[in-house]
Amino acid sequence: MFDQQVKRMLADPRSRALATRFASQWLRLQDVDKVRPDGLLFPHWDASLSEAFVRETELFFDSIVRDNRSVLDLHRPPTTRS
Repeated sequence: MFDQQVKRMLADPRSRALATRFASQWLRLQDVDKVRPDGLLFPHWDASLSEAFVRETELFFDSIVRDNRSVLDLHRPPTTRS
């Protein structure tokens, strides 16, 4: 019964907004647009890259929630596949 309710709630489109809002607040993603990296080290940094950075972080966090992954995945380096 509990598993069914969790699946039902995750299927609701509102759950995606909840996950991305939580990640945004927790990781302070709203502040990314205030970051101005050194132009010599990061000459291609622009507003679209900032937006992509935020979106990728939201999607990553959402995948942890939806795929029932461990919160430790936030700290693990990505695995390499050969």
